[in-house]
Amino acid sequence: MAEEDAVESRLTLPDRLDYAAGMTLMADLQERMCAPVVVDAGKVKHLGAFSAQVILAAQKQWEIDEAAFSIVASDPFRSCWTLLGFPQTALEPTDLT
Repeated sequence: MAEEDAVESRLTLPDRLDYAAGMTLMADLQERMCAPVVVDAGKVKHLGAFSAQVILAAQKQWEIDEAAFSIVASDPFRSCWTLLGFPQTALEPTDLT
């Protein structure tokens, strides 16, 4: 699919991303593989390690697939992300240029 033909998909996350939510998130992301996606974490108040790993792995996969991937993050999401040891730079949109 040509990049200009790709339709961006928005995936809105729940306020709590525990293990169970991470499994759902993984399935939702798999359905959107190779297509531009915005992960809307604007309402997230709790981010568990498994869900963070799912998001980071998806971001890496989208980078390999040369598809746009961005995260809209709440302040609590960013705080949890940092406490888990993930770099803030990983929250920046994938640059496809």
